Amino acid sequence: MDTTVADTLVGRVLDGRYQIQERIARGGMATVYRALDTRLDRLVAVKVMHPALAEDPEFVSRFAREARAAAKLSHPNVVAVFDQGNDDGTVFLAMELIPGHTLSGSDYLWSAAPHYWTITELLTRLIDRAERLRAMKRGLQRKPPPELRLLS
Repeated sequence: MDTTVADTLVGRVLDGRYQIQERIARGGMATVYRALDTRLDRLVAVKVMHPALAEDPEFVSRFAREARAAAKLSHPNVVAVFDQGNDDGTVFLAMELIPGHTLSGSDYLWSAAPHYWTITELLTRLIDRAERLRAMKRGLQRKPPPELRLLS
């Protein structure tokens, strides 16, 4: 993660509760931080909506609705949403912090994925598969020969 640019939220406490420790990821709608929930003494992920989007009341309303809907879900493959709020224009969600890596960044993806085929091998296999499917489709469009027809 690039930390060369100072992040003004790092060190800040949101809603008198979430002490922002470090930026984890940044996306098109929000930035995600590791934070300490000082009330419950646990680490959480805090997703903070980008300021430009936080100025749109309709977008903020949708963000809050989605937070409430997500908070109702309980499944091992879904991150738990603990809280949502607005701290003086900073719109955020507090969520379960999952240890590990994000899937953004090709370095992580390519280092974790085994290399099986070159592009040429992949294209050759795809063309071969397409030709076999085309031949099979042509075969299905013809009437079967009389020796393959059965009467019952």
